[in-house]
Amino acid sequence: MTPAWLTYVGAITGIVGAITGIAGAVMGYVGYRRSSQLKALDLRLELRKSESDVGDLLRALPELVGTAKQSRLAVATANGSANTGAMEAWNGQIEGDLSAISGLHSTLAVPADEHASLTPFQLESKLVEVHALHAKARQFEQKYRGALAADDKERDNIRAAVQLRINARR
Repeated sequence: MTPAWLTYVGAITGIVGAITGIAGAVMGYVGYRRSSQLKALDLRLELRKSESDVGDLLRALPELVGTAKQSRLAVATANGSANTGAMEAWNGQIEGDLSAISGLHSTLAVPADEHASLTPFQLESKLVEVHALHAKARQFEQKYRGALAADDKERDNIRAAVQLRINARR
């Protein structure tokens, strides 16, 4: 025969086990909710940083384009090709690119509180959109930095040609 107290110990440990299981389930749910909130917070932070970086780049691009335009005009003037079809095409590209940059900038403009209501999935989608926008802006930056580098190289060629002419006259 089993002692009577053993029944009570079994009942008490069963109740403690049930309470522990319920408390564990509640804590697991709370932890899941908290990790979901942290993920959304991390995504919002990453999105805001990306938007800030893209915004800075888009604000700097018109100045870079203007510098490249002046540089190309100076080189073309030195070469005697300032009034050619190539310069007209270059100026047309610049106008088109400035318009596209303005369009990208207007795409980026977002109310500051819009991100608060987005789900993590929506935040991820928005982050991908901002990344694509950044890639387009970087293409413009690389294009005009490359144009400036080409103009610098052409200036070096012009200086070398002038130096050869000076040396030839001596």
